[in-house]
Amino acid sequence: MPGAITGRAAACRRSSGLAAPSSSSSSSCCPRVVVPRARALLNDDDPCTSSGNQEAMAVDRAPSPRRRAAIDHTRAATPRRHDAATADQQQAPSRRGALLAAAAAAVAAATAVPQPLPALARGGGVRTAADAKAVGSYLPPAPASLGVPEGFVLYAPGARATPSLKAGVIQGPQIYSWALEPSMRQEPLRNALTGDFCFPNCVEPWYEAVFVDGAVGKVFLCCLVLQKVLPSARQDGGGATVEALGSPEGVARALGPLVTGQGYEDEDLARASVRRTADGRVFYDLELLASTADPSGPRRLAAVTVKGGVVYLFVAAATERQWSSDKGAGEQALRAMVQSFQA
Repeated sequence: MPGAITGRAAACRRSSGLAAPSSSSSSSCCPRVVVPRARALLNDDDPCTSSGNQEAMAVDRAPSPRRRAAIDHTRAATPRRHDAATADQQQAPSRRGALLAAAAAAVAAATAVPQPLPALARGGGVRTAADAKAVGSYLPPAPASLGVPEGFVLYAPGARATPSLKAGVIQGPQIYSWALEPSMRQEPLRNALTGDFCFPNCVEPWYEAVFVDGAVGKVFLCCLVLQKVLPSARQDGGGATVEALGSPEGVARALGPLVTGQGYEDEDLARASVRRTADGRVFYDLELLASTADPSGPRRLAAVTVKGGVVYLFVAAATERQWSSDKGAGEQALRAMVQSFQA
């Protein structure tokens, strides 16, 4: 019958809030209603949104209060999620940058290669206030018995002044000492060069102290375990002398790279001699005119001795300008410092 509405269609229209259709309306179950997602989620059992309703027409109508509340809730929640994601994206680069910077620093520290002593000795920086001052302002005068020029001071470290002394590698009532030109300043050394990382079992050379002055030059003490150059020294109970290493020329050839800071050629050796002190200790005195590019200069003086299973190599270095300088007494001051070394 025209205009008749089946029970299913009537239920559909009642649930969707639609008015009854006119007589010219379609006889299908019910028209399609554009329902927001929130409405569909809340009305899964609605016969007008079921799969069986295949025929519909779009009808504009105001949402019910329940549907409007659901839509508003959905829209309100969406921006908050978007804002949180945006904030995470903005923060991510900074966190990533911090991680990359930390990783780069760790790689740089792990792959850092220690430089030779002369390069470090030229650098600035000090460990204490005393290091920054000229040694003449805090060290005692050198005794006249050393035969050094007037005004020179004496450097004699305390029992725990260096890593080797703390570890007991170097021992004795008189550890070592030498005179210094009073204008010189002590330079710091990295742990990789002091042996601090490997004592008491270091087999590589290490450095005890470095002093520099632009007008005078540089002096430093380098040490190494005797067994490194003389394996048989283990059997002599530490009583070997420098003569056990061979001739002065042979010692210059073996230790030359430590004297120059780079390489060594036989023609670099200008003079070699043997010296015995009043206490019976034997020294090899070496003079080199090294063909080196080291800015510390080609002029090198060295005193080598052995005591307690340790080889002591005390070196003075200067440029040609420093060697012939009158301001720092030049060659005379450097020779006096080398000759004053005691161990």
